[in-house]
Amino acid sequence: MRYKAIARVRRGSIYGLYFKARGSNERVLPGLGARDADKILKAFKAFGINVPDDPRLLRKLAETIPGS
Repeated sequence: MRYKAIARVRRGSIYGLYFKARGSNERVLPGLGARDADKILKAFKAFGINVPDDPRLLRKLAETIPGS
């Protein structure tokens, strides 16, 4: 499970959660912000779901925090 661009639009990308289930790629929660995604992914990780550390998410978080 990862936080990544799940759709492209004329002016950029729409981010959400991406994962594989039963052999198909799933894209959920379009428009999800980096802070909320971080909270969700940490909760999934606590339940034992494979959530790799993602430097791109950390960069997105740094962009949303003023003064970082």
